[in-house]
Amino acid sequence: MKENQPLRNINRVITMKKYNKIKKILFTAICGGLFIACQQPHNVNDPLQVLCLGNSITKHPIKEDIEWFSDWGMAASNIEYDYCHQLEKMLCKYHPNSTVTPLNIASWERNLSCDIDSLIGSYCKNKDIIIIRLGENVQDVTTFPDAISRLVKYCQSKAKRVIITGCFWKNDSKERSIIHAARTNDLTYVPLYWIDNLYNVRPQIGDTLYDINKKPYVITQDFIITHPNDEGMQMIAETIWGCLLYTSPSPRD
Repeated sequence: MKENQPLRNINRVITMKKYNKIKKILFTAICGGLFIACQQPHNVNDPLQVLCLGNSITKHPIKEDIEWFSDWGMAASNIEYDYCHQLEKMLCKYHPNSTVTPLNIASWERNLSCDIDSLIGSYCKNKDIIIIRLGENVQDVTTFPDAISRLVKYCQSKAKRVIITGCFWKNDSKERSIIHAARTNDLTYVPLYWIDNLYNVRPQIGDTLYDINKKPYVITQDFIITHPNDEGMQMIAETIWGCLLYTSPSPRD
């Protein structure tokens, strides 16, 4: 692994250079309003409360049987590098003291008929923005279109702004369902599959992560390496941020 490290570093530099070239184009397309008109933030001084509904990419507790000893977005090397914490840092530049709260609701992906209010109701209180960042673990693609629409409508009843992202792992059927939910409910849709398709942003066996006590450990399990690494998390955060920058509502009364 050490012998290949210089080559991997060079590839990462090239990857990021290519990414930076197209980032402005992608942000222009997204923020120009694929499905919704963008607006300037009302007051850059007011903090915003953001809730991210996701799965293991958003937050995953310690799970020793897969040798994951961290408690944040899976495969990020440290807590500050997962997409929620990177997004919070970006948001605070315009809205100081804002918070981005990650919530793992992978159980919803596996049981699309579960009671949404019981699952997330208490977490939705006093939130200005809810980001729906789900789909990868869904198996029942037949009921997914109705289920994701129900989730969207529920979130719209709780927050002034709701944003929905596509899947990190490309799946045309799921992506169509997410896009349909965005269109029919007048939401901003943020595609993410291009990140995994175009760039080498997954970790590898042997890469180093840090546990909750900041002690290093090495990735040994295949499950972890299907998730985005620090660079992939940054791309997710920047893509979502590109929309939030011009669609942030004023804080809730």
